Amino acid sequence: MTGSISKAITLTTYGNAYLKGNFDISKLTLDHPSFTFTNTIEFLIFKKHFFRKPTWDLYANSPIDWLIKLKQTGCKEIRMVFETDNTTSLNGENIPDYKLAGFVGGGGKRYIETVFDKHSDFWQSREEVTNQNAKDKKIWKISYGRLIINQPTQSKTEYDLEYIKNELNQKLIEIGSFAKKEKLDFWANWFNEAIDILNKNYPYTNEHDKLIVPTEKMELESLQLLAGAGKAWCFGGMGSWNDNGFNEKDKHKTYERLTSELYEIVNLSYLAVANTNNYKT
Repeated sequence: MTGSISKAITLTTYGNAYLKGNFDISKLTLDHPSFTFTNTIEFLIFKKHFFRKPTWDLYANSPIDWLIKLKQTGCKEIRMVFETDNTTSLNGENIPDYKLAGFVGGGGKRYIETVFDKHSDFWQSREEVTNQNAKDKKIWKISYGRLIINQPTQSKTEYDLEYIKNELNQKLIEIGSFAKKEKLDFWANWFNEAIDILNKNYPYTNEHDKLIVPTEKMELESLQLLAGAGKAWCFGGMGSWNDNGFNEKDKHKTYERLTSELYEIVNLSYLAVANTNNYKT
């Protein structure tokens, strides 16, 4: 998964564990694995003024401060939101989200929704390189702006984790078989590894992955879905699964269909993990 997705999942899951059960959020510093390459995380709100231009004012200068302020002001829940974009190019061609997923800001629109008693606000991240040559590789400044406020809160989506897990598993089998048939052995193995992780009782490729979400508070099925979908992520630029292509029209059409369907179920998996809130007491 991309860094922006990892950050959104972390903020949503840790945030809900904190809002609903006073979970310890002291680990949400810049040393957290989701913020590995980040030097600054800030949260901004848009303010209008009578005699000068509107400004973006600092609301919180860290995830911890942000969550504390949200709780103090009555926030009841945090949701991760994903909207398809499917950009239209200058020549009128429709560009599927999965083809732009490797670019900053591409691959669809993502928000963090903060839910209060009578309304919801929506935050969106902006990523900026501010220290290209940082020795610790913390080159990114992340600004979450509260772009939309005071919206009616929609009914919460209920996710069937078992169904989504089975759908992801089946799609990985299909796309893996296609890769093997076309002698794309690297990718065939990649998708098979995702299937293995999706069904493991300890679904982590490394110890850092355990910290993306509050693992000790979440059910195994959620952890499997997150890890499996994370490994299934193959969307990017040069050298990624997106970088393939086929001269035969029907074969290329199958490749594009499978890739689009995998992108859809992977993103659904992320939403299900982030928004289910089935935290163990």
